[in-house]
Amino acid sequence: MSIEQLEMQLPRNKEELRAARFLAGITQVELAEVSGVNINTVQAYEQGSLEIHWQRRGLFAVIQGFRSLGVSFQRNYDGSSTITIPSHAVTIRKEDK
Repeated sequence: MSIEQLEMQLPRNKEELRAARFLAGITQVELAEVSGVNINTVQAYEQGSLEIHWQRRGLFAVIQGFRSLGVSFQRNYDGSSTITIPSHAVTIRKEDK
């Protein structure tokens, strides 16, 4: 898998990460538990003090935690993002942010 393909499967920003957690109906503590990371890691991503970047191991743990709950991210070529959660998907248009 190329770096571009990996980046297309990551949230673009802290707002998308937070939205996915909210839509999945889980708390930061629950996300940390299923991801195997410290609560401080989840909080740092959601607050923006840790950059969402493909080279961050903690971010991949969080993304794997989301995947274990059936939640996935997809960046679309038109600038929008799709967050898929069990039973439905939500598309966030670039201008909606």
